[in-house]
Amino acid sequence: MAVGARSQSSKTYLEKHFEDFEGLDVTSLIKHALLALREAMPSGDEGLTAANCAVSVVGEGTPFEVIEDAKIQPYIDMVDAEDAPAPEPAAPDDMATDA
Repeated sequence: MAVGARSQSSKTYLEKHFEDFEGLDVTSLIKHALLALREAMPSGDEGLTAANCAVSVVGEGTPFEVIEDAKIQPYIDMVDAEDAPAPEPAAPDDMATDA
């Protein structure tokens, strides 16, 4: 669920990926929550940071927890790393010889 200004982009993300959520671990669900939040951010903003986002986790048999500040940063890093371009393959070494 998403509420507030610009929430429709987040809702659209969640609806598009909803069927993928069943059976995911908490880390993967937090990643999807952050991706949904990112969808609602105005272009030109600094993106997700520990200062501008938080995620709450609750579930059957799981106590309510708010993940914010330094505790949210590893999850933001995970989302950012997923978006980073893959490194280009190294060029073959023309000097290598078979012995």
